[in-house]
Amino acid sequence: TIEDPSIHLNISNLKMYFGGVKAVNDLTFHVKKGEIFGLIGPNGAGKTTVFNCLTQFYKATSGQMVFRNKEDKIVDLYQRKTHDMITEGIARSFQNVELIWELTVLDNLLVASHSLLVTNYLDHMTHTKKLIREESVLRTKGMQVLKNLGIESYAFRSPYGLPYGILKKVELARTLMTDPSLIILDEPAAGLNDAETKDLAKVIKKINKDYGITIFLVEHDMGLVMSICDRVCAISFGRMIGLGTPKEIQENPEVRKAYLGDDSDA
Repeated sequence: TIEDPSIHLNISNLKMYFGGVKAVNDLTFHVKKGEIFGLIGPNGAGKTTVFNCLTQFYKATSGQMVFRNKEDKIVDLYQRKTHDMITEGIARSFQNVELIWELTVLDNLLVASHSLLVTNYLDHMTHTKKLIREESVLRTKGMQVLKNLGIESYAFRSPYGLPYGILKKVELARTLMTDPSLIILDEPAAGLNDAETKDLAKVIKKINKDYGITIFLVEHDMGLVMSICDRVCAISFGRMIGLGTPKEIQENPEVRKAYLGDDSDA
């Protein structure tokens, strides 16, 4: 259970074993409401595995994952299925951009919001007024989201051939269409150059501030993590080696050792 109302997500004693490999090994931490929380670690540290356990792509070997949902109810994520995450208020982006290339940017956003539709199959078959009204509301919402992220000029274009930095913003815009209270970002800066990464950092901070959404991200780019995160959890071989502010993590000898090798000569 979550006693403290400021805690949005509580993970305790999380373990994920694949045969003899301990991908996540007894991990415990919490994410506070409204913060930007980073999960870092060297390659193969188990970061994405934590996300996959959270969103129930994997069923964890053991441990607890408790979440305060959109209705302020406490939910045991282990009892939920992957497709329940959106209704509970959790949206996720992936390392690779997962857009529908045949659709326009705006239509990609509308597809993302289908889980919120109140119209039913019959409305869609007969194209009722209720459906037309609902689509109009969602289109307006989609355009507003694109405008907020500064990419409304791409609304009616195919995502095909757009710069990668723009595609990453489209993916962020798509997560906003489901009205999440927590967004999970898996390596958002992957494939971006320095200028695009700085731009993305601004967008993530803007979403966090303007929408009041908690952001939980896994990231390799230490510059991005240190510039936007309120708190950072560092893991290595599935085990926690540090938790604190970006400054505390940068100064943590165990974290430095995991990233840089033994720096006793430094």
